[in-house]
Amino acid sequence: MHLYQERIVTKYREFPISEVFDLSYRSIGGAGGLLYLHTLQGVYSYTVAADPQPFIEAYKELVQSSPGK
Repeated sequence: MHLYQERIVTKYREFPISEVFDLSYRSIGGAGGLLYLHTLQGVYSYTVAADPQPFIEAYKELVQSSPGK
């Protein structure tokens, strides 16, 4: 998953930042968990091997600094 100025890109999908409402994470077991993208099209879950908190924080900083949000 990659975060760009105007979009988030996963292996099979691309989400414009304007259509992403939030990101959240739920750990499962000792390592990794599920990263949730809350979007205009619905909620998408992705299995991640490590805590994605830096990615979530980068997204939130990007949204706060964007003039359109």
